[in-house]
Amino acid sequence: MIKKFLWVFLFLSYCSVFSDDNSEDKKRLLWFVFYFLLNQSEPITIHCDEIPQNYLNSSISTTSENCSNISDPLFSLQWHFDLINLSNTWQSYCGTGVKISIIDDGLEISHEDLSNNIELEKSYNYKTNSNDPTGDPENDDSMHGTSVAGLIAAKDNSKGIRGVAPRSSLRALNAITTSTLSNIIDATTMNIQEIWVSNNSWGPEDGTGLLISSSYLWQQAIWQGLKSGRHGLGTIFVNAGGNGAYVNSKLADNSNYDGYVNFYGVTAICAIGNDEKQAIYSEKGANLWLCAPSMGNDGSGLVTTDLSGAFGYNSKYYSNDLSDQQYTKFFIGTSGSTPIVSGAISLLLQSNPYLSWRDVRLILAKSAKKNDPLDIDWTYNSAGFHINHKYGFGLLNIQNAIQMAQFWNPVGSYKKCSIKNIYVNQEIPDYGSPIVSEFDTSILGIQTIEWVDTVIHIEHQYFGDLQINLYSPAGTKAILAEPHNCFYKNQQIGCNSGNIDFRFGIARFLEETAMGKFRIEIQDKQPRDQGYFKKWDLIIYGR
Repeated sequence: MIKKFLWVFLFLSYCSVFSDDNSEDKKRLLWFVFYFLLNQSEPITIHCDEIPQNYLNSSISTTSENCSNISDPLFSLQWHFDLINLSNTWQSYCGTGVKISIIDDGLEISHEDLSNNIELEKSYNYKTNSNDPTGDPENDDSMHGTSVAGLIAAKDNSKGIRGVAPRSSLRALNAITTSTLSNIIDATTMNIQEIWVSNNSWGPEDGTGLLISSSYLWQQAIWQGLKSGRHGLGTIFVNAGGNGAYVNSKLADNSNYDGYVNFYGVTAICAIGNDEKQAIYSEKGANLWLCAPSMGNDGSGLVTTDLSGAFGYNSKYYSNDLSDQQYTKFFIGTSGSTPIVSGAISLLLQSNPYLSWRDVRLILAKSAKKNDPLDIDWTYNSAGFHINHKYGFGLLNIQNAIQMAQFWNPVGSYKKCSIKNIYVNQEIPDYGSPIVSEFDTSILGIQTIEWVDTVIHIEHQYFGDLQINLYSPAGTKAILAEPHNCFYKNQQIGCNSGNIDFRFGIARFLEETAMGKFRIEIQDKQPRDQGYFKKWDLIIYGR
């Protein structure tokens, strides 16, 4: 540390000697020397942890059942079932025994289509410190969560609709209504050893275009769920990919700008319409896992449960909705596609309850359908997965996933390897050529990648100018950031500036090898603003 400040002192002394020299080239050289000297006391470090395979630590059992008899009067309007290839799944699996937490704004526990599936004693209201998460309907409490719940587990009965897993058990936690991160963290771990699936149709404000980091304590809560959730096999966290792709017809958010939904262990969900194409609001990102149906660009929304009476979407916000005010046909967003995936995972786990959370994610990726096949972004990674920045690995396919699960071999233990302080120390030319840096990860011995994080450390006056790409050793490209606009309340503002240290998550390298060189490229593609690429880190999860 003393050595570092000695170098800085000498540098500043040198600057004072040449203070009368206004040469731009000299200034750039001086700043290069400054960053180089300042960072030399932090060498590259490589650290690997062996993470053991998840093991069941208590008894667990499920049974096959048949709920294929349809008597729900609004079922014919639920067009999304055809897209996810539900097929004859309900002849064997309906979700019985699967416990799902819904972290949201609450849930109307007395709703006719939900009440029989709610574990009231395990639910929680963070405003009233009670077990009733219904909230105040006049203030829109529980509206969103009630609609989310219906897509997962509306009961198979003679009322309204039905969910993907119509006999699964729900626990409602209204932590989102308080806007308090500590409550969200508490909800994330509440009774986690019993939770099979955690549905999270929430996130930071959409459409800002800003880099938003996740809380370290929240990250630790996710790790706790991955390690000890579902009786040791790991809770599956399913999160909405985000609805802020465009604002005022201008590119804004990327799902990877959200440090919650791009975190390892979170399964990020995008949205497609009934034409199997990207919903205009659905954010793309190299972190996305797969898509499911929601309202698309033709305005066909999801039919689901709504607050009863005069306070729901049906009567309060939409005209020409359904005549039964306990239901709506206009539910929208990745908030809707996410619970469809949560319900599907419930059926998958009922078919094979011994799958670890990592097994579930791999099955979902391997079984996904290549939707919208003419989209120009589709490509294959070197492990044979079809991948797309808009769609992840593709469209949820329940029937294929369940069939695959019957003969699945567990993936076993894995490694987490962190490489820190890969120095670049180069100016990012304004509106110039890319800055390129490579690092060979062969020494790690990871043959099969499951996930990659990269952390960039830059100084820049306007992050929205940058194109950032990461390439795997096999040459697969992951777009981490691209030139875009930033907004606050629909008004254009400046993007992140100054010192930027941000982690991006990448799903697209799934099952590729880490034996070779990763390459990162950063390019300033707009005029006026300058920057400096200090260093980057890599975190690789694999086996």
